[in-house]
Amino acid sequence: MYPVSWTESGPADWFLHLRCGACGASRDVVASNYAVEAFDRQLDGEMEMIEAAAARLARDSLLAEADALGTALRLDLLSADDFR
Repeated sequence: MYPVSWTESGPADWFLHLRCGACGASRDVVASNYAVEAFDRQLDGEMEMIEAAAARLARDSLLAEADALGTALRLDLLSADDFR
């Protein structure tokens, strides 16, 4: 579940509209400041994992492209016309 929207519900509570990214189910909840802070820390940690995975995928993709280019150059499969 991730928060789609949130507003203060009172001095110590928040109204959250949550949605599941996997199945699309959603629900509205009222949560304490403490629960929202813990939820926010968890979301931050999961976002860091997603960002790290995306960076790893981008790096792996660039390495694969560089390897393919190196192989093509080594096998003399490219010419200046390939880069117009």
